[in-house]
Amino acid sequence: MGKEKVTVAVTPNGLADAVVNDLFMLPEEREMEFTTFLDELGHPPLDQVFYLQKQNNNLIEEFSPLTCDIDTHITWATEAFGNEPEAVNIWIGDNRSVSSMHKDHYENLYYVIVGTKKFDLYPPVASCWMPYKKYKKYQWYYEDKQWKMKDLNEEIKWISSDKKPETPKKLLLYCKTKSFCVELEPGHVCLYQLCGIMKFVNQNFALQ
Repeated sequence: MGKEKVTVAVTPNGLADAVVNDLFMLPEEREMEFTTFLDELGHPPLDQVFYLQKQNNNLIEEFSPLTCDIDTHITWATEAFGNEPEAVNIWIGDNRSVSSMHKDHYENLYYVIVGTKKFDLYPPVASCWMPYKKYKKYQWYYEDKQWKMKDLNEEIKWISSDKKPETPKKLLLYCKTKSFCVELEPGHVCLYQLCGIMKFVNQNFALQ
């Protein structure tokens, strides 16, 4: 990849697309050379967390040089689902990056190449009683060696980490819902169901 440009999410705390102090915070997005990103990941500043997490088929959009050496789909999965994936994404980050609890509207296959990745997975039906709340959307940006927030004048409904369901029935179901902790190591694949609830807990990645 060398000097190929990639899009990297940067935050002060590793929480990108997550609720922070009752605000929904988007990361700052920086375009940089891939080698620069690896340098930042290998020697991270204390006040900046770098996570390569762009979606919408970034393998083709930003990592096209790799397609000479790797497949753009997993053969057995293509045979099982009857079609190739709509998007293939490469995500790279260290153990400071955490994904908040959210519902996904696609079937996902997570394949770990290097390091480990740990998830808390909830069944799709759990979305019926998860506590949602409206949050104002802000975006981080780094200026004059300090973090600032930009008001995007938008709102989003997101699963709240500090709020419980309002009705007794939903509260009971919420309290009884069990998650499954899954830890993936190199070569492991996890199928994440359509409309399932997922919280990414931790990941470990070390440059060799």
